[in-house]
Amino acid sequence: MDHQLIEDTALPERYVTGRLDEAERARFEEHLVDCPICLERIEASEGFSAGLRGASPQVRIPPSAPSFSRRRATRSTWLLASACAASLVAVVLTGVRLAGVERELSSERTTTVEAQAKLKATQQQLMREKAGRETAEARLAAPRQRTPVQIPLLALIATRGGSAPTLELPAAPGPFLLLVERENPPRFQSYLATVRSTEGVAVWQGPVRPSSRDTVAVALDSGSFPTGTYSLVLEGVGVGGRMAPVARYSFRTVTP
Repeated sequence: MDHQLIEDTALPERYVTGRLDEAERARFEEHLVDCPICLERIEASEGFSAGLRGASPQVRIPPSAPSFSRRRATRSTWLLASACAASLVAVVLTGVRLAGVERELSSERTTTVEAQAKLKATQQQLMREKAGRETAEARLAAPRQRTPVQIPLLALIATRGGSAPTLELPAAPGPFLLLVERENPPRFQSYLATVRSTEGVAVWQGPVRPSSRDTVAVALDSGSFPTGTYSLVLEGVGVGGRMAPVARYSFRTVTP
């Protein structure tokens, strides 16, 4: 509020004698909070009114508005209580925040411990895998003594009478080879080989391809050929899969 307006309207005196309406009193009290000049005038007016009441009882002084000192004391008490309540709320909120922070820190510590345990387990696993690789590499790098493997081999010629050639097979089952000549000139790029016993039972049958321009190699398992006489029939696979006979061979197997 403007001090000139206060002087012109005698607001302090009207306030003390209770002649201000509610709106004017509220505005003036808001002004008094920060104005020591008006506050001194209020206290002086209250003292003057009190002196008049004591000196002349017959003079009726209108009841004054509640003392601003009392109002100020009440307002100060209310402000103090509000400040205390606000401080209490702040303390409670701070405690709640601290509890939340503590929970977050505890959760982070637990997460950190779990992560460290997983990291340690992963590192140990990597170390074991590295040790395994190094052991395997060392074994591969170590010189090996290889035992030469001897595969029995028998070269056949087309049957034209006479005795069949004999192939001695090892006691332990293993592979052996039969080599036969191709037709001259070569007419087929693939063949069907069939091995039969003397009783005409098919012991083995399968497709074979030329091992060179002049020969065809047939690999067999000695475990299926006990001592006995056998015949090998070679057929060429022609156009459209039609079979054409190429040659017939006889051979005999024996075991130690």
